[in-house]
Order: sequence, then structure tokens, then C-alpha cells
Amino acid sequence: MRNDEPLAITVTSAIHTGDITALRRLLADNAGLATARITDDRGCGRTLLHVLTDWPAGFPDGARTAAALIEAGADVNARFEGPPGLNTHRETPLHWAASCNDVAVLDALLDAGADIDADGAVIGGGPALWDARVFAQWDAAHRLVERGATVTLNDAAALGLSDQVERLLPGGDVHDAFWNACHGGQRECAELLIDRGANLNALPDWEQLTPLDAALRNGFEDLAGWLRSRGGKSAAELGPAQMNRSGMTDDVASQVIKAEQERIRCLLDVDRDTYDRLHAPEYRLCNPTGAVWTKTDYLDLLTTGRVAYRELELIGDVDAIVGTDLVVLRYRCFIELTVHGADIPRHEAWHTDVYTNDGGTWRCVWSQATGIMDLPPAAP
Repeated sequence: MRNDEPLAITVTSAIHTGDITALRRLLADNAGLATARITDDRGCGRTLLHVLTDWPAGFPDGARTAAALIEAGADVNARFEGPPGLNTHRETPLHWAASCNDVAVLDALLDAGADIDADGAVIGGGPALWDARVFAQWDAAHRLVERGATVTLNDAAALGLSDQVERLLPGGDVHDAFWNACHGGQRECAELLIDRGANLNALPDWEQLTPLDAALRNGFEDLAGWLRSRGGKSAAELGPAQMNRSGMTDDVASQVIKAEQERIRCLLDVDRDTYDRLHAPEYRLCNPTGAVWTKTDYLDLLTTGRVAYRELELIGDVDAIVGTDLVVLRYRCFIELTVHGADIPRHEAWHTDVYTNDGGTWRCVWSQATGIMDLPPAAP
């Protein structure tokens, strides 16, 4: 069912306004509606429970709405479906309720048998608790723990569960745990992890923010003050020689090459969040045909499947020219993809990418791809 069809519009309105009477009537009059999917113009399919838990959620009478849908046959563990042929997340309604801090609906889903540890989170592919932690939805995170969710070291650190941090720390990553403690505003856990060797200014793999940056982003001013008193710095203050997760410095070229490798992965996986973070607003790609795509153009092509990479693999070393706030990368790669339904066979290409430093985060502003072709020898 397309999202612009009258029935899709009517049932979505009933769900979002908490009109239980109208919803029950629609479910009774339309066989199969409870298990139907509403599909948008990108081919993404949402169940009615996903409609209920989609951002920003918190709709009126959400728990009773969930109960009505479940009573009519809705699957509490149904998965989000992305555009055909693309590798997207597979989040359940519970993931979405956790991402939006909708505790009432979260409880209703769990009461109806939702799998609390189902994988598929948009960040990291984990359970709903990972979504709640990553998006700083603390009420939902604590409720999931109360309801029996499996807790990782990063979860425990972010939620201030010191006893579990102690239990889970052997064999865990102390630097990531410390970053999450600061992300969650948990000074006691942060102090414990500093004592266990966490680096005060370590940058995680997932974003170019220090523990101080994470605390400030989430409004934990007191914790930020304590971090500064211990020598904590922002990513911008660390400058070009930024700290990696083990506390050693990487040169600028290495930092940007890592960013480019992450950018390649996000193009293959169609990871929208990473794509947005690693591409500057003014980004342009000049492809081998000479066409120039903006950041928005390129993302639209990827998410709709009109451009779909099957392979994008670096070959050999990456050359780098490094300036004060600008880095140019050049490398060869293997590419195999589909463009507007046409299969482009595996071939080699040169890639040139320009990155600029935006407040401590390296973002790609320009890419040039050049196909490598066998040409006939020049005439004598």
C-alpha cells in the first residue's frame, strides 16, 4: 500500500491522533490491514506499528493504539524494509519506540511479546537498547534494562551501572566505555574508567567527538567541567594531531584516510547518518561520465537504488597531500555498480577526494572518479 493512497492516509491519521474507534473500524473493514505495509516513494516499507513508533512518536493514547493493532494481528517483531536491493537497517517497532523514548508504547510492545534483544539497530546492528543509548533516550534505556535487556559494557557505562561496568570491563574496551559514560553524563563510571586506564581525549571509531564533546552535546555541563579540570579537550582543540582511541597520535593523513575508508563503507551500506557526517554541505561528485552530483543528488540516487554499489574496494596505498585544513587523497579502486538499472561491470578507477577540516571533523567536499581504460597505442 502506497503512502499516498486514501486508506494509508486515513489509517496513519487515526494512529497519530489516537482515534482508537476509527482505527478499530478501519481494521475491521479492511482485511489484512493490521499486517499491511505502507511504502513510500523510495520503496521503504513500514508496518502500522512502525507508523506508531516513527519519529517523533509519543502520539496520543499510544499504548492503547498498539494494543488495538496487536489484537487485530499486527506482528510486534516485524522488520522495517528498506529500498529493494539495498543493505539497510532492519529495525523492529521496539527499536523505534526506544529511539523516540516512547516508554508507554515500548512497554505495550514488550507486554505483547516483542523480542527485547532483537538485532537490527540502525547504529551497529544491535538491539533496541543500543538505539536508546546512542540517541540519548535515557528513560527508554533504563526501562529496557528493567525489563531484562542484555547490557553491554557501553550500555552500563552510559547508564551509570557501576557494578555492571566492573563485571563487564575485563576484556572490554575501556576507552569506548569511558566515552559512553561521558555521553550519558555518568561521572562515577567515568572516574572508575579513568582509574582503569581510559584515555581522557580518545576519539571513538564512530564519530570525531571527544568525551568532552559528548558530554557538552548532551548538556552535562558539570561533567564537562570535571573533564576540563582533568585536561579534557574538544576535538577542535586537539587540532590536526588528533588522539586516537588508544591515546597515541595519528597524523592528519592517517585520520583522513580512515575517514575515506569509512565513507566508502557508508556508500556500500547506504548508511545515511555516516554519509551526512562525512560529506560537507557543498559536496560535489564528478563521475566518470562528467556528470556532477551534489550531496543531496548523490544520497537520493543511493537511497532510491538508482545507484547501487556492489563493490568499492581500495587497491594498494592511498597518496595524500596535506595542508593546514585541507587534504587531497588519490587512490585506485575496483568498482562494480548499477546505475539507473544498467549493470556496470567490475573495473578499475582512479579516485581523487578533497577533505576540509570543519571544526575538528574531516569532511569530503569534492570527489573525482576517472575510469582506467585500455587505449590503443599511439600512432608513430
